[in-house]
Amino acid sequence: MAKALLERHPYLLSQGKRNWLLGELRKGERRVEGGLPEAEFLEMLESIDSQAAIDLQDEDQLSVDGDLRFDLPGDQGGVLLRVSNGSGPANFEVSELDLSKREKTLTMPVAERGETWVLLSLSGIPNGETVVYLSLDSGTKERVRVPVRLNAPEMGRLQVDIRSDDTGLPTPAMVQLEWQLDGSVRAPGSVVDYTRQFDSQARTLEQIQGSRTVAYPGFEPGHYWICDGPFDMGLPPGEWKLTILRGIEHIPVVDTISIESGKTVSRSYRPKRWVKMADRGWCSGDDHVHMQIQSDADAERMLVWAQAEDTHLVNILEMGDHERTFFQQRGFGKENRIQNGDTILVPGQEDPRIAHLGHTIALNISSQVRDTSKYYLHDWVYDSVKSVGGLHGYAHVNRGLFEIERNLSLNIPKQKVDFVELLQFHSLGTDLYYHFLNLGEKVTASAGSDVPWGGTVGEVRVYAYLGDTQFSADAWFEALERGRTFVTNGPMIDFAIDDALPGDQIDLGEARNSVRVRARAWGHAKRALIERLEIVQLGEVIRSSERKGKSSDELKLDFELDPGSGCWIAARAFAKDRSVAHTTPIYLKRPSLRFWKHEEVPELIERSLKSLQELEDVATNIETPSDMPAESGQGLIGAWHGRADRVRAKGMDRYEDTESTWVSNRPNRGYWSAFWRGTLTIPENHLPPDTIYLSASSEASVAIDGDLIARLDKRGEDSASVALDRGRSYRMAMEYQHRQAP
Repeated sequence: MAKALLERHPYLLSQGKRNWLLGELRKGERRVEGGLPEAEFLEMLESIDSQAAIDLQDEDQLSVDGDLRFDLPGDQGGVLLRVSNGSGPANFEVSELDLSKREKTLTMPVAERGETWVLLSLSGIPNGETVVYLSLDSGTKERVRVPVRLNAPEMGRLQVDIRSDDTGLPTPAMVQLEWQLDGSVRAPGSVVDYTRQFDSQARTLEQIQGSRTVAYPGFEPGHYWICDGPFDMGLPPGEWKLTILRGIEHIPVVDTISIESGKTVSRSYRPKRWVKMADRGWCSGDDHVHMQIQSDADAERMLVWAQAEDTHLVNILEMGDHERTFFQQRGFGKENRIQNGDTILVPGQEDPRIAHLGHTIALNISSQVRDTSKYYLHDWVYDSVKSVGGLHGYAHVNRGLFEIERNLSLNIPKQKVDFVELLQFHSLGTDLYYHFLNLGEKVTASAGSDVPWGGTVGEVRVYAYLGDTQFSADAWFEALERGRTFVTNGPMIDFAIDDALPGDQIDLGEARNSVRVRARAWGHAKRALIERLEIVQLGEVIRSSERKGKSSDELKLDFELDPGSGCWIAARAFAKDRSVAHTTPIYLKRPSLRFWKHEEVPELIERSLKSLQELEDVATNIETPSDMPAESGQGLIGAWHGRADRVRAKGMDRYEDTESTWVSNRPNRGYWSAFWRGTLTIPENHLPPDTIYLSASSEASVAIDGDLIARLDKRGEDSASVALDRGRSYRMAMEYQHRQAP
């Protein structure tokens, strides 16, 4: 009852009582036995004005028709009944009655003896006077039927027109209407319902209401509806909060509207665009939306949603498992793209999806790629996706879900991964991404909402750089394939090294020792106010800029950098509302060298080999999934075992090649510097020294038997404690990192 009062009918309580009850509920969650202090709770109930007393032992009261009358605030509300049945303890019940249905009588259980406090939650109440009947059931004698007269005020009327800031024409938008009286929300007068197209995968409340639970950074999560145009509707009198969203490039509209009985209020809104990235050559996309499209009407509804969130290209993915597919598409390829102006829907797939190997995504495919006899063979999937003109990537990489590292460890070194989802559910995850970049592998950053599990289309998005090229699906996918991307759920970001953009490679040659790094991140005071801009080199922040006070809506960095022996560099940004942005790296490469984090390669290889060993264990112990018929399951497993050894061996070979490259690269990394090798022999009759003293004329790294033991600073002096055995010889190496000859 306490929760129902706070969640449905808080207006029945004073602000002080609400605060007290909320505090007690929080305390109750921490108590071993829960519960509330009953005496204080009863005192609070007695203070509620909208209540009536019924004495089941007072026949005179029960014989009077219509003694119970309640004035309600609108078409929904709550009343409190205090039902007495002799002496005894207090009891508490919550009952609901929807008057939009035909039932006029509500049976309510009451205690056999003592008092029963009943919170009656009413909805669908017509204007004027309505009579309902309560059947009070104590379980010991005949039920008592009590008439209750309800009076609800006449509705007011709200007319809303929402227009595009670009064209001034009516536009779809995400809309929430919240009654300030009780905090309830309701669907606007013109909404698009998608529940049928979700294959029963939407959340229960969303299936009932047709709403979406949206949680943009900086905003309280709430239920929003997709409106396809102006709406005109009746509302109970009172204060209403109207919120309008149009994607991350627009400033949300928040307005309070006073509705009066019998009167009409008209409002027109034009959500202001704070940035138009398309004018800068960057077009937004969502790589991961699930929605059944089997008809033109299905496609039109999906277009409305994409337009409401101002997302240019939305990939609609048919989702599969080893048994079936969901969110079916009526076809693939260019002939099944849907376009309206600068909004395009493109069919794709999230399939295969395996709990212990990760979820794959195929974009821009001309035909579906699905063969359950090869369901575990993601290298085959990649080759097949490429053969039908598509791009192949992995979902949920930001959170490392579904043991995705195993498949990434197997397929990224074979260059069989085009992109990974770096941002999803408003969570930026770079651990796996940086791991493979530091191994010298190119991977494009992407982002997808994963609707219907995500809140709304484009809540996280990937921007692809088309430059002066006219926006089209082909141009967008070409930019994605090149890595010309950044991901965001708020801030915008520009990043370049010399004239190179994200995804580009700069070939440094042998002598070049300076590049110019430029980055800019910006937001808006009411959306994604930028707090920090960072430049990341090989996974480590090398430069940053932070906003000081209220000085600016943007941050910039501009500096010269020595690229060393090659590296990858990316930019990332963080906003005050906790929204983030991250670019695909720019790759700087020396001849015959990789752009990796050279000093950590052994550890990186060890981590990936561990993932491959886990894959080995999976292959050894794989069993038919419990929900798969044995016949098809054995066929699938047979295919896996038939190729698994060769596939995994090829993956192991890649890491052996990587390790060999790492060793061969070492003497070549010190351009305009020196690399010294020598032998350190410990005599049989000499105790091993505890400390080795090292010196060089510039910065250097020193290794014994391939293990790094020290890095010398610019003074060229350092010491290291090592354990050395008598009678052994050790390989020593000193590599100069300085860019000038030592």
